[in-house]
Amino acid sequence: MDDGLAVRDAALYFNSKLSQTFSKAIFVRFNDTATADIYTKRLEGFRSGLALLNFTKQATVEEVVLSASTPIDSTSLNNALDGCSFELVLVGSASEKLVEKTSLAVKQKGCDASTLVGTFGTSVPIHKSVSAGKLAFAIHQQAYL
Repeated sequence: MDDGLAVRDAALYFNSKLSQTFSKAIFVRFNDTATADIYTKRLEGFRSGLALLNFTKQATVEEVVLSASTPIDSTSLNNALDGCSFELVLVGSASEKLVEKTSLAVKQKGCDASTLVGTFGTSVPIHKSVSAGKLAFAIHQQAYL
C-alpha cells in the first residue's frame, strides 16, 4: 500500500472540485505513535499532490495533530480553522470520530460554505456524510493494496 500516492489522489480530487487555485490546506490526524509513519506518508503525498496543481503560487499545508480525547473546541483545531483562511481540509484517517470532530469544527467556525472537507477512509457513517454534503469525498484506504 502506498499511502503517499493514495493521498496524492485526494489532492487531485480536491482540484476537480475547485474552480481556482488555493493558498492553504489543513491536514488533520490523531496523535498515534503506532501509525505516525503512515500519517507522515499521507501528509507528504497530500503536499506533493497539491504542489503539482499549484503552478502559480506555493500553497501551504498545516498539520493539526489531535489526541483521541481532544474535545471539539481544542485550541489547536480552533487556531488552525480561525479566519477560514483555507480552502481544503483533509482528515488523514478513517476515524469517524475524527471526521465528525473536524467537520463540526469547520461548520462552527462558519467556514463550511467555502471549504472542502475530505477524508482518507470510509465507513457507513462517512458515506452518509458524503451523501449529505458534509464531506466532498472519502477515499477508501484498502483500494491501494
